[in-house]
Amino acid sequence: MDFLKRAINKDSYAFGTLAGLVLPVLFLFLIIFLMRVLALFFPVPVYHYEKYYLLSLSANLLLMRYYLVGIKYVKTGKGILAVTFVLMLLIFVFG
Repeated sequence: MDFLKRAINKDSYAFGTLAGLVLPVLFLFLIIFLMRVLALFFPVPVYHYEKYYLLSLSANLLLMRYYLVGIKYVKTGKGILAVTFVLMLLIFVFG
């Protein structure tokens, strides 16, 4: 448990970039899984994955707020912000 606490509490651009890339991917898989489970029980409209990509980036906003406002790790927050910006541009250009 101590290792996990030390791993999360780092103030570096590299950790922010890594966290900014990993969290949206995990959140995207969670969204797709939940939509498929809901489709089994309810008549849920199935959207294209492009809408889920933008929704998955919202997880970065929560993570960025935690690092910038909560524990004041500016380098990590800037890394998350940069990755979020680049991913958003990629979604709009190629999505």
